[in-house]
Amino acid sequence: MLIKFNKPEDFLESDKWYYRGYYHQLNLYLHIAINQGEKIAGGVFILRSLTGDWKEIYMSYDPDRSYEILEKAKAVNYYVEKKEYPEPLWKVKPEEIKVCLTCDYKHLCLTEMGGAEKIIFEDNEEILEILRERESLEEYAERYQELTEKIKQAFIPDRSIQIDMLNKNDTERFYIFDKYVIKQKLYWQTEYKIPQEIKQKYAEKVPRCRISIEYL
Repeated sequence: MLIKFNKPEDFLESDKWYYRGYYHQLNLYLHIAINQGEKIAGGVFILRSLTGDWKEIYMSYDPDRSYEILEKAKAVNYYVEKKEYPEPLWKVKPEEIKVCLTCDYKHLCLTEMGGAEKIIFEDNEEILEILRERESLEEYAERYQELTEKIKQAFIPDRSIQIDMLNKNDTERFYIFDKYVIKQKLYWQTEYKIPQEIKQKYAEKVPRCRISIEYL
């Protein structure tokens, strides 16, 4: 899914924990600077899209968020000093399970989670590189499909017009836009409308495997 950032809050509202971290990181920089006596109005995110466009998003200091993160840092230091582990995130915030799946310490506590035996952590650089390349092309692919569908819809005649053209054996049109050719091809297709009771008679369960690709 394409993620768009237009204001600082968009980072906080992202379902990707590392994007939320960018907000906290810049906010802590502002916190340190202001508490050292620096006179600054705020910070700025400078983003660049895959198409090469630049965007600046200005952000004001958020003291409440900065103290919230500082408290978390204190908690981390506490457990490090005690050589103990806090309650796993998947227990206290189940909705944040994606964070656990990318954590470097998942082997310490994720095994306690019910159903964890279904999770297999792979170490395959070839597949990983393919996945990374696929992700880098996603924005282009989504836009490509969107524009392709928009063009196709613009050149599909109403059903009644299609029937009339086919009856007249008028089956092809070529629309030229500079170097681009949009070919319109009409044809008859046979549809078999089989009653449900007959379809059910020949129903049979067969194995299938559905593969989906998501991001943590």
